[in-house]
Amino acid sequence: MEQILKLSLALTLLLCLIPFFSVIVEDGVVIGLYYAILGFGSFFLPTLTFVAIYHFLFSKRFNFPNLWLTYMSKSLTLIFVSFIGLFVWAILEFVITSGFNLDMNLIFEDYRKEYLGYMSAVIILASLIPIGHHLFRPKLKAN
Repeated sequence: MEQILKLSLALTLLLCLIPFFSVIVEDGVVIGLYYAILGFGSFFLPTLTFVAIYHFLFSKRFNFPNLWLTYMSKSLTLIFVSFIGLFVWAILEFVITSGFNLDMNLIFEDYRKEYLGYMSAVIILASLIPIGHHLFRPKLKAN
């Protein structure tokens, strides 16, 4: 559990640098810090969930002799699962908020407007979680 929290905090702080540096250029450091704090609040729970899913479902699977192949298979699997997860989330939210309307054109439009912008953060997370999981794994203690 400690590994999951450390990795989630590290990745969330890393993701907060994106809005900080994108805003600091035009609006200054104070506004950049404000956006970074808002980003931390928005990113922490999804990142914690994403890391926990990875830890319990994928960390023991896809272990190949080649480290690069292991890393790529875990990252691509996470990206695929996250695309499907966000799409299912978009469908459920749209169906519930629209009075159980199942018009797929409207669902795709809602997905593009509301969720497609998060895919860059999801791809960054999916690329960094296997590396971070490897770096934050518990070290074996020598007797």
